[in-house]
Formats: sequence, C-alpha cells, structure tokens
Amino acid sequence: MNEELQAFARKRLIEDLAQCNISQQSTFIRMYSPKNLNLLISEVVANMPDEQLDWAMQQLSNTLKKGLIA
Repeated sequence: MNEELQAFARKRLIEDLAQCNISQQSTFIRMYSPKNLNLLISEVVANMPDEQLDWAMQQLSNTLKKGLIA
C-alpha cells in the first residue's frame, strides 16, 4: 500500500473509531495493540502495520453499517 493510501486509511480509522463507543474502542485496542492496552486510539492506529489497515477498515465499516454504535 502506498503512503498516500496508508495516510488515508489511518485518517479514516480515526474518524470511524470516534463514532464507536468506549467498549468498541477498547476491543479495537485489544485487537491491534494487545501488548500495550494503555495507548490512545490514535497511537494504536499510528503503530498498526500497513498490512492490517484494510482489515481494520472493513471491521469498522461493518460495525458502523450494522448500527452497533451506541
């Protein structure tokens, strides 16, 4: 994934995560930063390997589409 797409994906993840409740954000942190649960969402997204960005975007998109946002 090129740098422009990576930047877009990370920005979109932050925007989508802002729409999630605390429990959903905590789940995201546990999935993508299991060794450091004290990071901020923005730090977790910034530290994610590029190869995880697409899957994370799909997961969040599905969550938002299903109306699981509190």
